Amino acid sequence: MNATVITFTVIAVLFLYAVVFEINEHHHAYASGKPDTKDGLLRSIRKLEDCIRYEDRLVKWRRVLISACIITAMMFGLVHRRVPTAKELLLYVFLIFLVLTLNRANQISRSSLTAIRYHQQNLANVKKELASSRSFFFPLSFGICRK
Repeated sequence: MNATVITFTVIAVLFLYAVVFEINEHHHAYASGKPDTKDGLLRSIRKLEDCIRYEDRLVKWRRVLISACIITAMMFGLVHRRVPTAKELLLYVFLIFLVLTLNRANQISRSSLTAIRYHQQNLANVKKELASSRSFFFPLSFGICRK
């Protein structure tokens, strides 16, 4: 009985931690990229770069843990109609967490990383074109070397 209570407590604390931090960070996720009419070109490009790299900075395990806990609770509540033992709870949460993590990693590697790379390459092309334009002085803070 003690192992079950400890297991439930640990998973509940991890679940609450994940939910609280996910709510707090999701609220400010794109705040650094919010456009402003007072932004200059340099600041706008930096904001674009911040938004593009959001997927890289995203804490993925928390969302997966939240989903795994909810799915486990639904499986035992709706399908099994009983309270799981400590071993069952750990096993279900772990296996569902593993499946969702692998699925998320596959999705990111197949679509998101390619899109991020294309965004970064297009942004680099825009910077290069602006730097080579004779009518526009482009700051060297982007690290663009002039030939």
